[in-house]
Amino acid sequence: MILAACAVVGYVPLLFVHFKDLWGNEQYQYFPFVIGAVIALVATRWKTGFTVERSGLPEWLPRVFVVTAAIVLVSAVVFWSGWLAAISLILLLGSLLCLCGQERWITNFWGIWLLLWLLIPLPLSLGPKLIRSLQAASSQLSSAMLDVLGIRHLMTGNVLEVPTKQFFVDEACSGIVSFMAIIAAGAIYLVWKNRPLVHSVLLLLLGVGWAFLLNVSRITIIAFAYERYDWDWSEGTPHTILGLVLFTLTFVALVSTDVLLEFLLKPVEVQQFAGDAKVNVLIRMFNGIAGFATPYGAVLTDDDQPQAKPAPSNAPAIPDIGVSGKTWALAGLFATLGIVQIALMLLATDPNAQVVEHAMKIGKKSVPLAVGPWEFVGHEYVSRDVGNEELSDHSHVFTYKHSQTQLPITISLDFAYTGGWHDLCICYTGAGWEVGERQTKQHGDFKYIETNMDNEMSQHAFLAFGAFDATGSYVTPPSSLIRWRPWSALRRRTLRTISPRLLQVQVFVAGNEQVSAEDKETIRQLFYDCVEVFRSHFEKPRS
Repeated sequence: MILAACAVVGYVPLLFVHFKDLWGNEQYQYFPFVIGAVIALVATRWKTGFTVERSGLPEWLPRVFVVTAAIVLVSAVVFWSGWLAAISLILLLGSLLCLCGQERWITNFWGIWLLLWLLIPLPLSLGPKLIRSLQAASSQLSSAMLDVLGIRHLMTGNVLEVPTKQFFVDEACSGIVSFMAIIAAGAIYLVWKNRPLVHSVLLLLLGVGWAFLLNVSRITIIAFAYERYDWDWSEGTPHTILGLVLFTLTFVALVSTDVLLEFLLKPVEVQQFAGDAKVNVLIRMFNGIAGFATPYGAVLTDDDQPQAKPAPSNAPAIPDIGVSGKTWALAGLFATLGIVQIALMLLATDPNAQVVEHAMKIGKKSVPLAVGPWEFVGHEYVSRDVGNEELSDHSHVFTYKHSQTQLPITISLDFAYTGGWHDLCICYTGAGWEVGERQTKQHGDFKYIETNMDNEMSQHAFLAFGAFDATGSYVTPPSSLIRWRPWSALRRRTLRTISPRLLQVQVFVAGNEQVSAEDKETIRQLFYDCVEVFRSHFEKPRS
């Protein structure tokens, strides 16, 4: 009990941070159901378990789990990472399951333990990368379905346009939410049914396909309902109900697929005749593969199951691990780490809050009222909860218009990014723009990125963007477009409190004609002026 209490103290602060981050990411909001399912499965199977004389688990395995968990928890405190703390707790729970398994058989306890890894977001920016890939594929197939249905539309990247409305696939019709929820539901179902390894892998892969079709169906239905019947199901209660209905149908399809796989992968029965001991080698291979890693209790024939011995009435709820010197040392380590976490939470300040506070002082009176033929026409502050470290929650948007052509220019200050450079070329590619040559430009000490873009509607755009940190220092952009940066992604995950907070400035102009060289020079000057205005709010005074 002492060790358990110290473990609670050591994990609760950072787990609070982790679960808060999970709830802020819509695609991981299923995590309470995973926790509930794990608790229910452990409680149920502990009652139906039986004592064993020898479990077959190595005696050193729990120690390895505990030592690794302690090392990871120390790293979590040093880097202030709820993500690492959650991994550490899962490893510690693995050691507890091993200890339980040495005295009492718990059906498929490794499967139950693996469910806990659904609480860990994908590392190294794989989550956002998966989102972009799924959205792109869903958009393409949805566009083909709308063509078949005769719905007038234009799909530009992840933006779906019908004659009177524009839908954003990454918001109103997001596919990753359903994808992750279906994977979690399928994994829980597999552990509950005690499916073998091959069966489980195949069902999860097919579940990805069902989730993809769910997303395509949702996008198609929303566009069809709006264009044919003027029903807007892209937001609010109708959107929620549609999502729940499609999710239910997808889960029913997943269960039906499980039944089909159970039939197809059922071991082939072999009838032995007198004096014939040979079995076809293909049958042996099939039965071996289909039944590989079958959890105990899930086999199809009673002959293969050992006799269960009822547990004595005085069986302990959890194994007695004793109170040795090592146990006391481990308890002390967990308690100390918990105290350090609480102290850091009480003493630490949120650097994001400081950046936002300074940036909020920027208003429409801060920027030039006119540069060349472009005149200032409006300012808008945008706040959003993106739930993604790679994106910003706040933006100041300033709009200018050409005095003669009325061509608009958008200047945007986006803040605050964590962990490194944010490349807008990737974002605009997802919005349907084809990015041309990506050039690194320099104005004094300020280096920035500039490019020309085109889209399927024969529009042409000019984009320039750069960044500076919370001290007003310019940030040098990478020399080339980096789509996958493991180290930068790891810094976003683990060094959030000491990574530099970046503010990004972009200028964007789009129209039916190419932006002339003369206009580009004027736009660049407006861009430089705004960057200096924004940066002056953060630049430290020189002594």
